[in-house]
Parts: sequence; C-alpha cells; structure tokens
Amino acid sequence: LHLLEKGQGRYRLCTLSRRFLVKGEPSFIGSAIQAFVLPEDWEVMGRVEQAIREGRPLIREGAREPQSWENVAMGLLPLGLHVGQIMCDLLGIEHGAEKGRRVLDIACGSGVYGYSILQRDLTAAATAFDLENVLTLSAKVARDMGVADRVSYRPGNIENPDFGRDAFDIAIISHILQGYAPIAIRSILKKICEALRPGGTLVIHEFVPDEERSAKSLPLLFAVFMFVVTPGGGTYTFSEYSEWLADAGFENPVLRNLPTQTSLIMAQKKKHP
Repeated sequence: LHLLEKGQGRYRLCTLSRRFLVKGEPSFIGSAIQAFVLPEDWEVMGRVEQAIREGRPLIREGAREPQSWENVAMGLLPLGLHVGQIMCDLLGIEHGAEKGRRVLDIACGSGVYGYSILQRDLTAAATAFDLENVLTLSAKVARDMGVADRVSYRPGNIENPDFGRDAFDIAIISHILQGYAPIAIRSILKKICEALRPGGTLVIHEFVPDEERSAKSLPLLFAVFMFVVTPGGGTYTFSEYSEWLADAGFENPVLRNLPTQTSLIMAQKKKHP
C-alpha cells in the first residue's frame, strides 16, 4: 500500500503516512482506524484462510459490545466532517440557505453528515436514527456543531426500521450496507424509499470497487474484511447498487469517487410510481 519506507534495515512512515498516523498532526486519523478495526477483528484477519475453507465468518453475530459502536462513531468523526462538506457541495446546498430540508441520517453514528447539512441550511431539521447508546454521542456532537435545536432522535435497529412514509427530502446512509448481503440491502433500500418524499434524494457512502474489482485496493481489502467478520457482507459495485436502487423505486443514480477511496452514490426517489 506504499504506507511505509524501508532503509538501512528499518521501516519508517512515508511523508503521507506521517500526516495521518502521527498523533498531534491536524489530519491524524489513528483514532478512526483503532475504532473501526476492533481488537477481535485484528485477530481474525490473521485467519482468513480458515474463513475461506469453512465458508463462514469467524466472529459470531452479535458478538460486539454495544459500546464498540460508540467508539466507531467517534473515531470516524474527523473523516466524516470532510466527507460531509463534499456531500453538501454535490447536493448543491449553499451556506446560509433557508430551504427547510428534512433530513434522515440512518445509522447516523456521530451524526456529522446530517449536521453538515443543518449548518448550511439554516431552516433544515434532521432525524438521527441509530442505537440508543450511540444517539447519546450524536446529541453531544449536535451541540458541539451548534445544531442541537433542530435534531430529533429515533432509536432503532437498521434490520427492522420504521422511518415513516413520505417524510424526508434527503436520506443518508454511511458504511452500513457493506455489512449485509444483497437481499437485506434491497429490503433496507425499499424502506428508505418509502420514507422519502417523491423526488427526494438518497446519499449512500460506501467502499465501491471498480466494475472489474481489480483497480481500487481499499474496497477490495474491505470486502475480505467483511467476509471474515459478517455473515453476508461485502463491497458492491456501482452497477449492483444501480440495479437495487431501481428495484427499490429510485432513478438517476450517480457515482462520485472520493480521495479516501470511498464513494458517494446519489439517487432520487421517482416522482411518479
């Protein structure tokens, strides 16, 4: 991955790695890495061959402690702030707007994506959906970002959600669909479509490999990770997402690749069935 250099028998961080992996640097993301890849994950990634031979994940379903998701949410906050601004730019949300958008942030974590919209659209309101213990952290971030008075919180589980019908202009789901098999993703997308108003926009933030699954390294490595630690998860191409979105009631999907090797997929709910 060209993250290390070697000389005189010693390994050292390259210039790029130092920017992101040395504490005290403004762009330090070590907390995100430590949060997202938990200690048990490091252990099982040394047994990929076993997972392949047995055809099953090596971490039993539901094994993670609820607090681990709090750590993930806060660890990814620095990256989320950056992606949130890019998302707003792509959605055409200007600073100081007063469009009154209604935003649903699904499995919101820190809530930073929805809150980024609220910081720009001064009359927008957001509904943060996640596990109850994670929403406690989401509320703190909302206060820190100065948008708490326009956020409501809805505890729930992504596998059995109740988002309502025709209630939102924008729905956001980030790094969640990767944990599920296609049949479950189709079900989640249909639920999201029901929650959006006709013409509303869905934003998906995920690792999206190229169509040949050969060029973008990080989405492919993450696919291996999902295979080892989830019952049916993986990373999926834009053409796969496009098919599922169309079946769920969306149209005009667009892919935007980000510098982080993650991608944003945006699509609109059909105005007429």
